[in-house]
Amino acid sequence: MIPKLDRRMILLINIGLALLGVTLDAISFNMSQSFGRFFMESVGIGLVATGFVNFFDKLLVEADKDVEIEIVAMERAKTNQTIHRLKYLHEKVDIMGVSIAAVLREISEDPQNEMVDRILRHSTRLRLICVHPESPFLIQRAHEDHVSWEDLHNRQVLSVEKIVKFYKALLSAYQRETLAGTLRHSAIGSVEVCLTNDCPYLSIYRVDDTIYWGLYTTSKSGHESPLFMSKKLDKDGMFELLKDHIYSLLSNDNKDNFTLIKMAMKDQPPTLNRALAEQILGEDKVRELLG
Repeated sequence: MIPKLDRRMILLINIGLALLGVTLDAISFNMSQSFGRFFMESVGIGLVATGFVNFFDKLLVEADKDVEIEIVAMERAKTNQTIHRLKYLHEKVDIMGVSIAAVLREISEDPQNEMVDRILRHSTRLRLICVHPESPFLIQRAHEDHVSWEDLHNRQVLSVEKIVKFYKALLSAYQRETLAGTLRHSAIGSVEVCLTNDCPYLSIYRVDDTIYWGLYTTSKSGHESPLFMSKKLDKDGMFELLKDHIYSLLSNDNKDNFTLIKMAMKDQPPTLNRALAEQILGEDKVRELLG
């Protein structure tokens, strides 16, 4: 199957045609009068005209069309690792899904504490949302993911453990740099980690003005479903719709949401909703994680 050429490739091809035409005309200029010279001149002039006309038509008339939705991968599990790394390169990072266990494991067990560094030194605003372990929605999602409720429930409980571990790493770094006098409040970002009882409907991974997202369907697990991308446009579009969905889930008006970690003030350390953590994990486990 012939691959579809993008605008950049079409421009380069037309430049190549025009240059080939110029080359043929230059060669024919040094040839004696003959049918061969006439033929080469004609072909050269034709290529020059075709190349330049198409080039300027594509350059000046046809602009890249704004695309609301692009398919990035047919399966989210096969997403390029470069995309996963984007959260360490941007200031506004939102990650939301039924289960975000892989992300929580990554940022809580990272020996370099890269995300902690991004928050304390590079103004990263991190917001994470996942489903509460006791949410009734997990029964439905476990069936759709073809796993047992116990497995999905345990995964969510483990995610809460990772959230508490991440809080400990963030608080320790904040206190350490405060004592050392190396903490610059102007460079500190913010953190909000929430649990929800609601069905999130989508998995969302926002990095500044780009949102990668996927649907939850009854036929396939989340990892087997496609990954889409929507970028911020000048007009309202899919990006704004997805962004508003995140804000709605984080809103205090939603009584089914529970904030587990909060750091909103640049001159205040992060706080943990310890009562909520103990309700899910038990007092002994939380004490162990924070010890």
